[in-house]
Amino acid sequence: MASTKQKITSVARSLFAVKGYEGTSMGDIAGGVGINKASLYSHYEGKDQLFLAVYREAASDYERLNQALFEESNELPTGERLFWIFRGYILYYHRNTEFAALWTQIVLFPPPHLREEVIADLTLRDRFFHEELIKLFAIAIEEGIVRKDSPARLVMSFRSMRDGLLTWMHTVPQIKEEWIRSFWSDLWFGLQSRSVHDQGG
Repeated sequence: MASTKQKITSVARSLFAVKGYEGTSMGDIAGGVGINKASLYSHYEGKDQLFLAVYREAASDYERLNQALFEESNELPTGERLFWIFRGYILYYHRNTEFAALWTQIVLFPPPHLREEVIADLTLRDRFFHEELIKLFAIAIEEGIVRKDSPARLVMSFRSMRDGLLTWMHTVPQIKEEWIRSFWSDLWFGLQSRSVHDQGG
C-alpha cells in the first residue's frame, strides 16, 4: 500500500501535469489525497519542495528509460539500434500521457524562480545519453550508413524528429503507433549518406 507521502507525490504529479505549477495549489493537492493542508505540510515544506520532488521522480524515470533502451539494443546493428531507441522513447511517453504532459510543464513552464535549478539538473542528467547518441552516430558515419556530418548535428535532427512526432501523436489521434517505422524511414532517408542513395540502399 502506498504511503501518504507517495500518494501526495502521485496526486501532485497529476495536477502539475494538467494545471502546471501556477495552476495547482497546496489545497488542491491536499484535497486530492484526502488530507488537510496541515498534514500535507508535515510531509513537504511547501509547493516548491513538492514540485522538485515530482520533477526528480520524473527525471529518474527518464534516466531509467534511456538506460534500458541503450542496454536492450546493445546487440543490434547500428541502424536498428538507433530505431529501437527512437521508437522506444516515443512508445513509452505516448502510452504514459501523464509523464509526457508533466515534461511539457517542466521544460516549457517551470516556476520562474526554479527554472535555472531544474534546467541545470536536467542538462546534467541528459548529458550521458546525449553523448551516447553522439557516439552511435559517429559509428554510423564510420559504417557509411549515414552521411558524413557532425554527429552532434545528426543527434539534434534525431531528437527533434522524435520529440516532434511524439507531440503530433498526442495531438492527432489518427497517427498510430505502427506508423513510427514510416516516419523513421523518412528521417533515415535524410540521414543516409549519398553513397547509400546512389546504390539504391
